[in-house]
Amino acid sequence: MKRVNRQTDVWLLVQIKPPKGNTIQVGDKKMELIQWHFHTPSEHAFDGERKSMEAHLVHKDSEGMLLPLLLLTGTGSMLSLLLLLRAKRP
Repeated sequence: MKRVNRQTDVWLLVQIKPPKGNTIQVGDKKMELIQWHFHTPSEHAFDGERKSMEAHLVHKDSEGMLLPLLLLTGTGSMLSLLLLLRAKRP
């Protein structure tokens, strides 16, 4: 797959700072979700195709290393994700 990142075509839709305690385990590292934000259209393209929306869930470990998890999706699927995240927050 060919990945294209053209920041000039992207604008930030919304950024959310979650409450403390949302973590993932990566190997022996515990990483806390520090924020998530959305881009529309997607910031990245694969094989020349952009999705209508992209979410970045940004995690950070105790040493300051960042791990963004990217989700490429359409707006309907993204709305479902937002509702799920809202329902699951502590």
